[in-house]
Amino acid sequence: MELSDRNEIYANVEKRRGLTQSALCKGLADSNANPLDLMRIRCARNSHLPALEKAVSGILTTDTGWTALRPLQTAWADLVRRITVLGRVAPFVRQIDALVPVSTVDTGVTAAFVTENTGTPIARPSFTVDTLQPGKLAIAGVYSKELARVSGDKAAILIERDQSRAIALAEDGALLDSGAAVAGGRPASIFHGLSAIDTGSPSAILDDVLALPAALRGGFPVSPYYVTNPAGARYLIAAVDLTSGVRLFPNVTLFGGDIFGVPLLVSAGCPDILGIFDADAIFVVDEQVEVDAIFQAALQFSGTPSSSAAASISLFQSGMLAVKTTRYIGWRLAWPDGAAFITLPIVGSPA
Repeated sequence: MELSDRNEIYANVEKRRGLTQSALCKGLADSNANPLDLMRIRCARNSHLPALEKAVSGILTTDTGWTALRPLQTAWADLVRRITVLGRVAPFVRQIDALVPVSTVDTGVTAAFVTENTGTPIARPSFTVDTLQPGKLAIAGVYSKELARVSGDKAAILIERDQSRAIALAEDGALLDSGAAVAGGRPASIFHGLSAIDTGSPSAILDDVLALPAALRGGFPVSPYYVTNPAGARYLIAAVDLTSGVRLFPNVTLFGGDIFGVPLLVSAGCPDILGIFDADAIFVVDEQVEVDAIFQAALQFSGTPSSSAAASISLFQSGMLAVKTTRYIGWRLAWPDGAAFITLPIVGSPA
């Protein structure tokens, strides 16, 4: 992402702040009030509020009619999407609704010219029909009430930036880390089950990079994108021809650029690889981002919380408030050859 784009995002945060942000800002300034009462006061004319107040019964994703309930969007959702890999390629992925059956191609068909009075080749494609359910990606941060009183809206913006960045890094990490799906949890990485085409060694880096598009959708991807991390971008920037000293990838920058016309995305959530994927080959369920601010609760201060008995701390007694951000997102490759990658020897110079 270019620096000017990031500045634009943050400069327009106030303009894009919606129902949840308004409630949070007011709640931070007056943390003794009931959050729902604050929303009634600040958002009395907002048509979404009655729907929010009525949504008090527990609804599971397995309940009939769940797909008809389109949750409220928040300002944070737009900010998160702008800084994630899937968000940056959103116009080109295959957006679908949660729990609606979709078909993925296991073995496709091929076409051929036929002469007069000869038969047309017959192929038997194979498909997998399944539904795609979004995973729940969440983070909770605890802050002092003094910070809220002193900073007001500035504290809300600080929390928004901090938690949006954490959500984006976790989402990109799961998308690109080669990990398997977890039932009821994260989706499988788009690189899961794939083997690296090569190691991206300094002497062969150009050939390895050029081999990646050929491995994608039979060599004919619709919307291809390269992806790497900041260290990988530096590696590609430093790659030069050993004879002439000319840069091999002159359009690569620390923030992206392109490799021979194919856009390059840079994400801190990406492992030490140079990957390529066809955005057109990815099914995506992109639901809302929920933000909750609470002032009275007992929490386990742990990065790995458990449902069993454990020591907890009272927010009320400690003079703290907790803000939880939950992102609902899921994806799946529609074609098995929709992604490929090479590893990169990040340590050392490629020259």
